[in-house]
Amino acid sequence: MKKLSFILCLALLLPVLCIFASASGYGAPTQKLIITHVNVNYAGYEGTGVIYTKSDDGTIAQYGSFDWWNAVSFQWSSANKCFEVVEVKTEMGSSKGDMQIPENGFVYCCNVGNDYPALYQSDPNTYAAYADANAYPDYTTPAVSDSCSYAASLKSGDKVYLYGADLLNATVSTNGKVWYKEDFKSDAFIKIGEKESGSTAYSPETATEQEPVIKLGINAINGAVNEGQAMLLTPSYGDTISVKGNNYGWCRVAVFDWSEKDDAYVLVSINDSVGNNVAKNAVIPKNGFAVSVNTGNDYPALGIPNKPNYVNETAKFFYNTIPSLEIGTKVYLEGIDLAKNTFEYEGNISKYYSSEFTTKAFIKICETKPEGCYEPDKSKIIPAPEFDSEEKLHTVSDVTVSWKASEGAKEYYVAVYDSTVNTNGTALVSTKTTETSVTLSADDLTVGSKYTVNVYAIGENGASVMAVKDFIVCSERALDSQFRDMKIVAFGDSITAWKGWVSMLYGELGCEVINSGVGGDTTVHALKRIDKDVIAYNPDLVIVNFGMNDQAVDTSSGKNLTPIDQYEANYRTIIEKIQETGSKIILVAVHDVCDSKYGGGAPAYNLKDDEGVGYVDRYNEVVKRLAEEYKLGFLDINTLAEDKLETIILDGIHLNTEGQAHYCKWISDYCFEYIANAEDVSSESPEASEDSSAENESNVPVDANGGMTPGQIAITAAIMFVVISVIGVMFIKIVIKNKKKI
Repeated sequence: MKKLSFILCLALLLPVLCIFASASGYGAPTQKLIITHVNVNYAGYEGTGVIYTKSDDGTIAQYGSFDWWNAVSFQWSSANKCFEVVEVKTEMGSSKGDMQIPENGFVYCCNVGNDYPALYQSDPNTYAAYADANAYPDYTTPAVSDSCSYAASLKSGDKVYLYGADLLNATVSTNGKVWYKEDFKSDAFIKIGEKESGSTAYSPETATEQEPVIKLGINAINGAVNEGQAMLLTPSYGDTISVKGNNYGWCRVAVFDWSEKDDAYVLVSINDSVGNNVAKNAVIPKNGFAVSVNTGNDYPALGIPNKPNYVNETAKFFYNTIPSLEIGTKVYLEGIDLAKNTFEYEGNISKYYSSEFTTKAFIKICETKPEGCYEPDKSKIIPAPEFDSEEKLHTVSDVTVSWKASEGAKEYYVAVYDSTVNTNGTALVSTKTTETSVTLSADDLTVGSKYTVNVYAIGENGASVMAVKDFIVCSERALDSQFRDMKIVAFGDSITAWKGWVSMLYGELGCEVINSGVGGDTTVHALKRIDKDVIAYNPDLVIVNFGMNDQAVDTSSGKNLTPIDQYEANYRTIIEKIQETGSKIILVAVHDVCDSKYGGGAPAYNLKDDEGVGYVDRYNEVVKRLAEEYKLGFLDINTLAEDKLETIILDGIHLNTEGQAHYCKWISDYCFEYIANAEDVSSESPEASEDSSAENESNVPVDANGGMTPGQIAITAAIMFVVISVIGVMFIKIVIKNKKKI
């Protein structure tokens, strides 16, 4: 009887327990939608609830197509002092990229995500690519799943309130952990219907704009390289970061020096290349510091339970931020004392990678100087060396760089780097000297490469900040090339954006090439930024290379990120907008994916269509056809690269050092051929041009922009039609008049 009574009581209590359990959750019971991120590209963010507050064209298209997401737009109501639902889109497999972000409003997109380990376990053969649980985890969580279901039930006009999110400053309040992990907690949410008791809802009428601040945390100082560390390296550590034998192969390194002009520390060099053989030897300035960062491994997830999970948000965020930093960026130190070699933290320092440790030391990126930030002893800073010459180009020969003696200097520290890819790349020189010059042997220099000289003076009781000079080693043809006075822009995705061939073109063409590449971009993104990243420069020549991401396949929908007909339409618009500036244009084909280096059949970038033809080839056919139609330059780099993929590709897609050099040579050679051909044709007589046009069957155009554009052809045809019509009418009138006479 007692058992029966207990079971009955438990049965009665269960509904009550469920109500209390869901009270702090999401979905219909609580009328809440979880917010995990703000303004992120949907790719790679499965199982999230994201708000979008701003975009280049007022839609969410620049962030993705959102085919398999629920999307809801909200508009602020001044009358009701809340947000109201404007539009709801829930059809799966249908693009929602055209959804507008309302003025004084936002768009909320949520996606349940996939449980990849479960997919792999259910059918290992079909889902073999998802065997790596670290790369393809279980993105499903009750908070987001419940939010997705509830979002789909919303109706136009529903009143909502926003908490823990700031639309004006594009921030959301979360605990910063990985969103699909159990310990993730978000204080940002959308409440439907009624206000949240005890909390203040966001209002665009009272919101104030705040200066953006990026805080990069430190969790180690002056130690040996270990996993999951954002390590601060002070001048006490040594002259260079490698002085104690660490090679920092899997670390990204950034160097900061004090700037008297900016009254702040500034970023002076970066090396974001990683790998077994990518040793670093960056200088640690006497009045500055260096930072070495790596993310480490999650060993339990890799099946190695006797080692910890070194992945932590402090190091991970710093590591991911380094590539986006720009030389000259101002930073300030909080909770860090370089003179004492200390930083502030709470908890167990030996557990720097775990929840037992919290850093209170930050490198802050902001414009306004914070109160109480650390500064060097300015009384010990002596004058910096001044270089004797700012000459930029040198042909391959011994190069001597000299500087004026600094007042109070006893000696100088000199470091010279091959900075073609990274500003503190391979070290050619790293030494102290009493001389005021350094000579680099021609044997150590390479055509197309960039070199950076760092020098600081050392005195009796102090040192100077670093003086920095770079120069380019150029080919003989670059010195007097027709490109010397040209403005050239390279417009593309990560194949362009990754430091390498674009900067190397300086040494082959004789002029700096503006790098307008952005990693992850498709032609959709290109159209959003073409005005500021290309047109605004009023270029003489634009090298365009898009398609690698357009042809990639969204693994959730099985569709190309940009359908091929849309790709062609986008490319046409890109071409026509550039042509309006009068610029010459060279279209560059996309190289194939190197399967052996792309993870053995991983999805997205190495797929074929139903006819067994690679998407890369299909999309390249479009580019070649457009080049012929518009009479533009076309470089079939895929054919040039087809027998070299194994040696020039780093990770299946991107170029290694050798690949960057090949690209530079292929593109520069084509540029000279292209311009020479255009000039030869323009200098010919009309008769000669007509006679030779039929013989020109190479992929170099007869004239870059010399042929009539489609618009010119249409106008000419219209004029001819009118003239012929007038003549025809006159002829008919004459015939009729003559008949009457007869």
